[in-house]
Amino acid sequence: MPLGISLTHFEELMLHQDTSAYPASCFLRLQFHGRLLRDEFESAAKTTIARHPLLHSIAEKQGRSYVWRAGVVAPEMTWTDGGDLPNPKIERLDIRTQHGLQFHVRLHENRTELLIHFHHSCCDGIAIYQVIRDLLIAYAAEFPTNKTYSCQRSTKRC
Repeated sequence: MPLGISLTHFEELMLHQDTSAYPASCFLRLQFHGRLLRDEFESAAKTTIARHPLLHSIAEKQGRSYVWRAGVVAPEMTWTDGGDLPNPKIERLDIRTQHGLQFHVRLHENRTELLIHFHHSCCDGIAIYQVIRDLLIAYAAEFPTNKTYSCQRSTKRC
């Protein structure tokens, strides 16, 4: 993304309506059987964020309006291990000083909870699901493809 792309009217509206009392946040919580592997997941997150420039950009004031300034692809993540821990403290995302995406991963003995926090200016609606799709595909791509996987349904192999 070239530097200095103007925010759309909608993106700027979400930026101005964003307050501590009414944050412009979108959340998605995913639950998985098994535990996410940290290195592979972080690599998948970097791959995904690189494909979606607004997720690694900051809204910078330029004159009377704002422009997107692309930054380093460095996903913000917290990892906790243990089911009895309290939920992560979620702070408001200020896209004037930080990227508009955070991951909160909570590992349990045999499952994983993933909370993804988006700023509404960066991603909304169907785009959130496109990002999740890209993330899951990138995570799957982190594993060797030379293994053969099979399952059994009654007598048929699939």
